[in-house]
Amino acid sequence: MGSPIAKFQLPIGKRQNVKTTKRQNVATIVITCAACIATGCDKNQSKDTGGEKSDTIVRTASDGPVTLTMSLSPAEVEVSERARLEIRVAANEGTSVQTPDHEKSDELQTHRFEFRVQPVGAPETRAEGGKRESIYRYNVDFFLPGEYELPPARLTYASTPKSVDSGGANPSDAAANAREVRTESIKISVRAASGKELSPEELSRIQMPGPVELKKPFDWRIPIVVGVAVIVLALILRAWLRLRAEIAQRINIVPADVWAKQEFARLLSEGLLERRLFRDFYYRVSGIVRGYIERRFSLAAPEMTTEEFLAATVDDSRFAGETQWDFRRFLDACDMVKYAKYAPQDAEVQAVLRTAMEFVERTKLREETEQIGMAGAMATQ
Repeated sequence: MGSPIAKFQLPIGKRQNVKTTKRQNVATIVITCAACIATGCDKNQSKDTGGEKSDTIVRTASDGPVTLTMSLSPAEVEVSERARLEIRVAANEGTSVQTPDHEKSDELQTHRFEFRVQPVGAPETRAEGGKRESIYRYNVDFFLPGEYELPPARLTYASTPKSVDSGGANPSDAAANAREVRTESIKISVRAASGKELSPEELSRIQMPGPVELKKPFDWRIPIVVGVAVIVLALILRAWLRLRAEIAQRINIVPADVWAKQEFARLLSEGLLERRLFRDFYYRVSGIVRGYIERRFSLAAPEMTTEEFLAATVDDSRFAGETQWDFRRFLDACDMVKYAKYAPQDAEVQAVLRTAMEFVERTKLREETEQIGMAGAMATQ
């Protein structure tokens, strides 16, 4: 049985027409495919060009004569980069617009530990074609990587009627009709800083640097306070010395012998001898003589013992000869009564008193006494 193809045969002329038709069809298909490919490439190229993703996120809200636009760029940032926020307010002339400080809004304060918004420069304001536009610019710093949502921008406005300027309407009516315009919020993705990601082992090998010792700045307040204190103390000391000198000039200094005679007279008036209080009497007489020596010769006689005083005056020419001998007998007689509880006779008591008074008279400063006496006489005249 033969092949069915062999049974079905066309005339020679018709065969040639079929071959020609096939060639035309193939050519048409090739041209059509090429055109489709070319058209498809053009369409794709136009789509890529026209459909590029914008690097700025824009949110716009309009209400009547006011348009509020908030834009953020770039749309994605690293945590080490800074984003730029811009708020534009466009309003018709005659519209009262109140824009609160965006960086101080309550909504932003709730995100103060996530990101920071800081104004950049002063707002720009320009008017053109019956419209007034204000531009506010901010820097946005993010603290950690993640997804964040910036709160919307908002404002309030009120149209000012023409009759307000002429006094025909109440300005409070415009405030009562105030309206709020608010954009949508902006979501932004913050990436971690680019770089090699460390493994846990590498992180564990990182060592924190030791504490840095900061030099303490020199405190100039201490030397200033010390200097002022020294100056104040010097002024006080100078004033005190001057006052002391003035007081010393005004006070009449009593000579040593005059003081001693006054003390002897006061002692005799107290009646210690009549009451047989010899020990107290000898203590007083010895004290008067020692006080006189301190005033007259600048010796610390009241604090010295008898032996110390005699050793201090043995080579002193002012106590030479009879004066030294009389004074030694006086001190020995006083010590016998004061320390040995010796009961002296009346003649001995009178002898001790006389010796003390003669010692004062013999050693007194003659010129000083005479000058004071002359000064007192002149004062009485």
